[in-house]
Amino acid sequence: MQFKKILSLEKALNIIEYISINPHASIKDIYTTLNLKKGTAYSLIKTLEYMNYIKTPATTSRYSLSSKIFQLSKRYEQQTNIPEKITDILKKIKNLFSETSYFAIFSGKNYIFVEKIESDNRIRSHIPIGHVEHLNEKSAIGKIFISYYEKKEVLEYATNFEEIEKGMTCVAFPLVKEESLLGVVGVEGSSLSLTKEKIKLLSNQCKEIIAEISLK
Repeated sequence: MQFKKILSLEKALNIIEYISINPHASIKDIYTTLNLKKGTAYSLIKTLEYMNYIKTPATTSRYSLSSKIFQLSKRYEQQTNIPEKITDILKKIKNLFSETSYFAIFSGKNYIFVEKIESDNRIRSHIPIGHVEHLNEKSAIGKIFISYYEKKEVLEYATNFEEIEKGMTCVAFPLVKEESLLGVVGVEGSSLSLTKEKIKLLSNQCKEIIAEISLK
């Protein structure tokens, strides 16, 4: 069954996502970046503020997310046990590959790293929790999100062999539950350690770990 997108709702959600990545954004920041008319942006922002999804100090005109978003996220966590499951998955995969493992979630035209288990190797990852990356087809994680949201396909896994940084390789796996992509598990390491042969050898075990824990 086809549906007609409610554009005002889409714009409002885009504003929430933008503010989540750009706290203390001004109205001009929002309508310029999201290509909205100034009046439309103002009305949507004031509605979101009235509904307590965003807030602004009385002395400024800059917006950030309100505690209501936190309340909703905690309810989601209670219903799914996602944080505990993600930590279990990342620990097992870090041990499997002996490399740093990540979990990233989709956010508009970007993705955000929200969890990370560092490897015991001397070479440590430079990507911190909370880091935002723009969707791109060079990134292994980006390939998973683009395939799911733009091509409506779920890849078994995706790789990045030195496409972004010389000497570094990344492999990414989708975390899917009830046909929804909850996020992407990524593994990053030296190309000398994280070889194509190693990825091919361990990919099935990695997928089994994700499926076993995410479906509990």
